[in-house]
Amino acid sequence: MAKHDSEFKKAFWWLVGHDAEFLQRYHRMIHPSTWENPEDAWYLEQCLTYYDKYERPMTAKALKLLLAKKKDNDKFDKDMVEDRHGTEAPDEDSLDFLRDFADDWLRRRMSEVLMQDFADAIDDADANTIQDLLTTGLDRLSISSTEEPAIGAISNRAAMFEEIQAMWENGMAVPTGIASIDEIMNGGARPGELCTFLAPPGHGKSQWLTYVSRAAWRAGNNVLYITLEMSEPWVAQRFYAPILGTPARDVHHLESGDFERRMAKFLQNERLADYDFVIKRFPAQGASAGDIRQILNQHKDRGTPFDMLVVDYGDILAPIKKSENRKEAQSAVFTELRCIAVEYDIPVWTASQTNREALRKRTITIENIADDFDKAKISDYIIAQSQTASEKDVGEARLYMAKCRYNGQGEQVRVDLDFAYSNYSENTTGSAIDEDEAP
Repeated sequence: MAKHDSEFKKAFWWLVGHDAEFLQRYHRMIHPSTWENPEDAWYLEQCLTYYDKYERPMTAKALKLLLAKKKDNDKFDKDMVEDRHGTEAPDEDSLDFLRDFADDWLRRRMSEVLMQDFADAIDDADANTIQDLLTTGLDRLSISSTEEPAIGAISNRAAMFEEIQAMWENGMAVPTGIASIDEIMNGGARPGELCTFLAPPGHGKSQWLTYVSRAAWRAGNNVLYITLEMSEPWVAQRFYAPILGTPARDVHHLESGDFERRMAKFLQNERLADYDFVIKRFPAQGASAGDIRQILNQHKDRGTPFDMLVVDYGDILAPIKKSENRKEAQSAVFTELRCIAVEYDIPVWTASQTNREALRKRTITIENIADDFDKAKISDYIIAQSQTASEKDVGEARLYMAKCRYNGQGEQVRVDLDFAYSNYSENTTGSAIDEDEAP
């Protein structure tokens, strides 16, 4: 900051402390830890934390309370912090110029910090840090978009009403293919929504995600499937199985010519040749939301954007910012997935493990989500699969709507499972077993 004249320094601190538009655009780009001066780093952190929580600049009274709470330290100048916040406001006519000037300065500053981090990691031969920087570097230089203006529900009510009508158009929802579930979800998963499938280990999380991906594709959508456990060929054979009329484990026995004829016939009959199902494998904890964004952006730039994202599964996706705390890491991952849903205007499906108690319950609920409960808070829909031993023997299960942000919470739908074909279908004929049986 010393390289810049005092007038810019004053303007910058005023923007940080008082300008909501500046904070909205740049609060994710500014990293207080990169400021060497402890007073500046502390003041920045307080301003950004306050804005993240209350979505407005910090008040002078709030700053005084925070300063009073901070322990006295001879090396920390509280008066300097108050001077930063008390900077005189710049002329109204110069605000746009100062924001643009600050934009250029911040980008150059964060680029220099990023380059120094790379240099340090290379000197230390720290491969993990280098990989993390490659993944998160662009995110660190990104800003929040303000291109889409807010819509006044009163002053611009005609536009808002159009948005309401568009939201309820069935064409916007991506169906699961199970009529009762789609009815509860108002047609299926909608753009901007995060949907989580909850089940114990080995009870069909990947089967459901493959099924719901196929249902979305068959409804005329481009689907991206991120797999963190199974290989691409393994996911593909599950996807192909009901299309080919061949169990997943037998797909590889088909002659290549027979495979192509069956696929071509199906694509022609269903008119799906223009839609794709793309599979990308990463090792568990070997990818983050940053990697997923790169793939989404690549296809968007090619003119083939995805209509739905599936992540198999969220619990083993790495957070962009590493954390030794497992619960914090999972909360960050699910937050990042929901941000992707909103940013790219697509529905996102993922899955999560249950805790051990779920194995002893007849009906799994939201209370049985493993590790961090914030996953439940962040998700728009949570579908929990429950299955007794007898239900498993006859290929049945119950899908319990453990969370519905809008309606239908607590409803339960009985389904038939055919894992040889990675298929789900609604059971409309009644259960073949005693429905009161214990797990």
